[in-house]
Amino acid sequence: MKIFTLIMFLILIINTNSFADSDSYGCYGNGVIAFDESFKDSTGLYTILWGEPSGIYKKFRIELPRRHGSYSQGIKCDRDKVLIFTRGVPPISNTKEITKYKMYITEISLKDRSNPKIISDKPNHYQIWLNYTQRKTEPLNDETKIILLPEPNLNLKDCSKNEITLESDDAKHTYHLLFGNTKTKSTVKNGYSAISHRCETSLVMKDKNGKIIQKLQIADTESMETID
Repeated sequence: MKIFTLIMFLILIINTNSFADSDSYGCYGNGVIAFDESFKDSTGLYTILWGEPSGIYKKFRIELPRRHGSYSQGIKCDRDKVLIFTRGVPPISNTKEITKYKMYITEISLKDRSNPKIISDKPNHYQIWLNYTQRKTEPLNDETKIILLPEPNLNLKDCSKNEITLESDDAKHTYHLLFGNTKTKSTVKNGYSAISHRCETSLVMKDKNGKIIQKLQIADTESMETID
């Protein structure tokens, strides 16, 4: 019985990863959203722009110099650029007590709205983990100032927000992130059940009367929750 339960638990874990479209963390700012699809693409950062003269632009993929990993490292969306930290792998040093990584800051220019591209990728500081639980930063040298970026302000799998109104320089339209959430409960043998959480996220453009005149689906994710 215990073996069967363990097998079912592992199946549910595998299904959770296979259903999930992406980690879907990132940032949004005036006229720009940037996010990852790490379960499918470990080095791609995706951007979508909006505003005059074309409304919602198509989705662009930017190949990062290294794996993006977790956006707890820092990411920031501005009107004309995206800044993101990535971590050098393998670590500079790795012991039981201390792990030391070189952190890079990558700048993506959005000035050419039809062709976002990396214009800078430079080491900025060291990230040090003490016993894999406490994190601190250390300068590269005396000349390089440590830059800090905020944590992501966007989770495309978080359907609890329902709607986010976005900044734009477009005086004739408004832009919004819309979240749609559905839940499906299924029964698993031996008293276990699973709830499938599905979250669909779209970027929409509305006219002054609130009518949706353009829509682009950004993410469609699914995760599993087991209950006894």
